[in-house]
Formats: sequence, C-alpha cells, structure tokens
Amino acid sequence: MLSDASTVPPRPATDSLHRTILMVDIEGYSRPARTNPIRGRLRDALYLLLDQAIGSTGIAADLHEPPQDQGDGALLLFLPQVPKNRLLHPLVTNLAEALVGYNAAVGEQERMRLRVVVHAGELLNDRHGYFGEHLDEAFGLVNSDMLRAHLALTTSLLVLLVSDQIYEGIVKHGLSGIDPATYRRVDVGVKGRQLRSWLHIPDAAPTAAVA
Repeated sequence: MLSDASTVPPRPATDSLHRTILMVDIEGYSRPARTNPIRGRLRDALYLLLDQAIGSTGIAADLHEPPQDQGDGALLLFLPQVPKNRLLHPLVTNLAEALVGYNAAVGEQERMRLRVVVHAGELLNDRHGYFGEHLDEAFGLVNSDMLRAHLALTTSLLVLLVSDQIYEGIVKHGLSGIDPATYRRVDVGVKGRQLRSWLHIPDAAPTAAVA
C-alpha cells in the first residue's frame, strides 16, 4: 500500500533560484582495494573536511543547503548572499591543506584526493530536489575525463575546475587569496558541448600523495 506522502500532488518547479554550486568527488572511490568499510570512512572524512572548510569561510549554516550525497562525493549549493570568492579562497585552499594532514594520519587505501568544481547558475527546485542545466554542467565537469586525467598526472591532492562564469566574475579580478596566473583555460567536452573552463592545481604535496 502506498504511503499518504505518495498521494500528495507534485509541487511544480516554477521559480528560478540562483545558487553557487560546489561539487566534490573522491578519486578512485570504487577501486577494488577499497572495501565498503573503507568507503564509509572515506565518506565520513570527506564530510568532516568539508564542514571544517566551510567553517573557515565564515559562511553561516543557513546560507547553504545541506550537503547532498553523491556516493563518491558531495554536492553543496550556496545561496546568493554567499560571496563566491570565498568558495575559492579560503574554502578550497583550506580543503587542500586539510587533505595533507588527513592523508598523513591514515593508511594508503584511506588516503584521499579530490576533484572539485565551482559553478553557478539558475536552478529549479521541486520535492525531489534541485535540477537544471547549470547543475548538469557541474556534474559533467567533475566527472570529465579531462579533470580525471589532470588529477592522475599531478601529485597535488586536489584539482579545481571553475566555470567560465566564475573565472570572468571572480578569478580574473584577483580578489584576496586568488591568483589568476595559477588558472589555465581548458575546454571540456560535456554531453556533446565544449564548455570553456579554468583549471587550478594547488601546490603539489608529494609526500602525501596517494600511491
């Protein structure tokens, strides 16, 4: 028998809501050497590191949606009142630094490296959650072969990809803690389209890299 909730008429998604999108994905989460308990500890660690990184920005908890689980990563959506530059610095900067300390304290299979995407745009929201073209683009960017390849080729623990919108509005102006010279333009294929994006790789940390 269906629950009463299933009989509630769907709430139509009629209003466009601007959100800044932060997408994070764990490299090699499903590789065979990682057992389910290890994957569970990786997820716990990721959420803790994200919570600490968000805390370092001064962004209040009511200015972002609760993290949405993506299995091998997480999605965070920030309200328009949140300065987008704070997601690049100090949030991503501190997340990269925290990874070094975390990896130094765990075994090889629990060491973590991350692909991170920052994008922004107009989304719709219904009873199932948020959706829309800009969110699809963020998913495509974080899962792109290009971003996976760049992480595989570096000893850095994190690679960041920002959309052209974020670069033009934030990065190129060199706001505090953000150096445009460390971002490189890349064109990323997503669902048959080429999205102009900008790649940033923080300073490598060879002693903490995943083997």
